[in-house]
Amino acid sequence: MDESVGIEIIPAVQHKETFADSLSRLYNVFVDVNETAKRPTSGLRSIIDGNNGFRIVAREVMVRHQLFKGHNNEFNVDTNAIQLPEKSPKYTSLDCLASISKNYLGSRVEFITWKDSLRGLKGGRGNGLLRPDSKELEKGIAQLSAYFDNLATLPSHKEMILHFSSNGSLGTPPDRFRACDETNILFLPIAQLALARAIASFEMSMGANISDMLKKISQHEKLGDLQLFRKDKPWFGLLCDPLELIIRRHKRYENLCAEMFTYLLSGSVGNSRREVGFRKGCFEARRIETSDANGKMAWDFSGRPKREESFTLPVPW
Repeated sequence: MDESVGIEIIPAVQHKETFADSLSRLYNVFVDVNETAKRPTSGLRSIIDGNNGFRIVAREVMVRHQLFKGHNNEFNVDTNAIQLPEKSPKYTSLDCLASISKNYLGSRVEFITWKDSLRGLKGGRGNGLLRPDSKELEKGIAQLSAYFDNLATLPSHKEMILHFSSNGSLGTPPDRFRACDETNILFLPIAQLALARAIASFEMSMGANISDMLKKISQHEKLGDLQLFRKDKPWFGLLCDPLELIIRRHKRYENLCAEMFTYLLSGSVGNSRREVGFRKGCFEARRIETSDANGKMAWDFSGRPKREESFTLPVPW
């Protein structure tokens, strides 16, 4: 009976406040209450967050785009999982889709303020984000939808769309592309994130055309160059352990994968110093533990074990 409970009255509309301002403020209050009461998972935040522009755009694209339409009006997206299991029947997770939205749109000048907190402190924890206006959101939805329109032209993605549009009688489901000896990296969330970063960088810094880049990726997908578990392919070691063949998920491998996309599509990762670091990172990722007198060895991109001084990068696409 001695307990004191603080109560705050939250008005629906404050003096001189517009409907949009009021809605944004109330969204922020409820998100803050949910996060404070019980720290939600990243996937849950992607569902309930009404202020983070990247998450809002990701949800809208999920319900609008053909790439994410599954069977019986279900989504081809796991809305709960943080880490998508290899055997999942879904294409990606909502958490990953929100991160793709941030990776792709976040580097553009028109969406840079979406990262700022209410107090203007970038990344400030606990301050909340200001909900973008409807015109900004529609622009973000249009640009992210255009990105997935281009992804949908890939042979593997056409097969996936056909699978769901035919109710499973034709085409290929996502888990077949992910959980087999010829695993296609574009069905792994870590590679989906890396590709979005690489293409955003190309478009912003080089003025490259996304459709041209996807045509090149499409050609190499047909050649099997997006396979994961072959030692002569660029992704071996970067996205799977070279000895245990376990899928890698750490951020540093996402960075390496993004740089590999950049290198393959342009022939360079930047200046010579950055390329030396990239080459060393690839060597360490593909390294074979050995007690050989020759020292450290790694699987070269030719598929043969090499010492560091003989280790070479793959031929650009």
